[in-house]
Amino acid sequence: MGNLEGWGGPLSSSWYSKQLQLQQNIISRMRSFGMIPVLPGFGGHIPKALVSRLFPTSKYYKLKPWNKFTGKYGGTFLLDPQDPLFKKVGAAFVEMQKQLYNGTDHVYNADIFNEMDPPQLTSAFITNTSIGVYNAMLASDSDAVWLMQGWMFLSSVWKPELVEAWLQAIPYGKLIILDLASDIYPLYDQTNAFYGHPFIWCMIENFGGTTRLYGQLTGVMKGVISARKTYKSFMIGTGMTPEGINQNDINFELMNEMGWRNEEFNISDWTLSYIKRRYGDYPKMVSDAWLILIDTIYNCNDGRENGGYDGRIPVMRPQLNAKLPVHMWYSIKDLYNAWKLMVKGSDYMPLIDTFRNDLVRLGTQVLEDLSIVFYTQMVSGYFNKSTLNVEKYGSKITVLLTDMDRLLATDQYSLLGRWIQSARSMGDTLNETKLLEYNAKNQITLWGPNGEIRDYANKNWAGLVGSFYFERWNMFINFLSDSLKRGVPYDDSAFVSKLLQFEKKWNNEIKEFSADPTGDAFGISHQLLRAYEKVFESEISMTVFKEAFKVPDMPLLF
Repeated sequence: MGNLEGWGGPLSSSWYSKQLQLQQNIISRMRSFGMIPVLPGFGGHIPKALVSRLFPTSKYYKLKPWNKFTGKYGGTFLLDPQDPLFKKVGAAFVEMQKQLYNGTDHVYNADIFNEMDPPQLTSAFITNTSIGVYNAMLASDSDAVWLMQGWMFLSSVWKPELVEAWLQAIPYGKLIILDLASDIYPLYDQTNAFYGHPFIWCMIENFGGTTRLYGQLTGVMKGVISARKTYKSFMIGTGMTPEGINQNDINFELMNEMGWRNEEFNISDWTLSYIKRRYGDYPKMVSDAWLILIDTIYNCNDGRENGGYDGRIPVMRPQLNAKLPVHMWYSIKDLYNAWKLMVKGSDYMPLIDTFRNDLVRLGTQVLEDLSIVFYTQMVSGYFNKSTLNVEKYGSKITVLLTDMDRLLATDQYSLLGRWIQSARSMGDTLNETKLLEYNAKNQITLWGPNGEIRDYANKNWAGLVGSFYFERWNMFINFLSDSLKRGVPYDDSAFVSKLLQFEKKWNNEIKEFSADPTGDAFGISHQLLRAYEKVFESEISMTVFKEAFKVPDMPLLF
């Protein structure tokens, strides 16, 4: 999508060959199922050498860097869509794909300014760019249909007149919009239903593939039904556009049904049917737990997204003034009560992967949320110059992280080792294997040479919690304690510099992490419930938090 000039390479010719074969297999299978594969169209993003060396008279733009990727990594090059070379390259690009993929099904995607500002913000330039992209598709396929994300219109630079100029430049019936995040940022109702072009109502569900529990079951159900009734033939379908899977299965199960639904329905009844399909038989304690979950953590109705790390103590890079209060749309006590029911109900459940995964993810979320309390008490201790409390509550955080890692290790879908194993398996040589492992680890931690979008793709995974998040917090706790003992102020720059050294070292080192689950999820869940129930059953005040951070009117988390 033109965001990066390059990062994490070089990739081998063998890697490209494997990807091509995989894509050919996927497209062949899709067609056998009656599905319509979407091939990439040319969006104008080019290597600089194309215009600096081969076509020096062609017109191009250097775009601004994306996020914090600067220097050789950011500032990509965009060929001017009105330059004759644009249509020539675009046609050749589509033609080559037709050869590689045994023809075409006439639908192409191209996203030119995904989280990137256009070089000119005039209606004329926007219209000409839109026409140029589509004409490049037509040059090789007279039946071309352009499929694009509506995500770029979320940016404040896209004023209504620019959105209109972009969309109305394309003939009706030749453009389909993926409203990428209709569940949280619906754009169809802000763009005159994309000025009459058909759109697909999409649930993005998460950003970065983060693993925290989150859902808005009622909101998604009502949103789809309402849009379908309001926009009728303009809304041509439903879709899912998550940045990660293998978490919050219930959200995807619901969304997969919404294309066949045209009336609202009772989410509680639907959930009981869902867990029947998921588990088979189950005790009342388990269904009671789920009824709590769908009214709390799976009922986010504040319009905020599922992503990021601010205030999520285990996965965020430690800092003295974390961005609290964290995004909390539910009571931790309610979540704990659901966990307690699920743990007790596990005594009557079969040892099946689906229940094990739900039990582990719920327990992990409860512990993650509890860490907020320990963190605020530790930081309060620092501001009150109490080394004892810094070390006391800091120890509670590290013990909690160890417990999280132990619980996660019991679930095959919560293992760093599986992620790394998958990356390694793509390599044909030792150096290639090392490079792919580095990229796999970097993407879920620093994501860039120096943490350009650090922790965006954070994961609660066994191995990652125990070796990466644990060590970061242990370093922070020791740093705070040492500053108090030496009587010197906390130096964030010095700590971050030291921390970055560790993060880079972790990214580069070769270490084995189990790709197979270990331990008994049911037994460990019972142990952790006993270990932490006194904390949850007592009245924990957030007064210390308020005093330390001066947060007004913060709702009690318990």
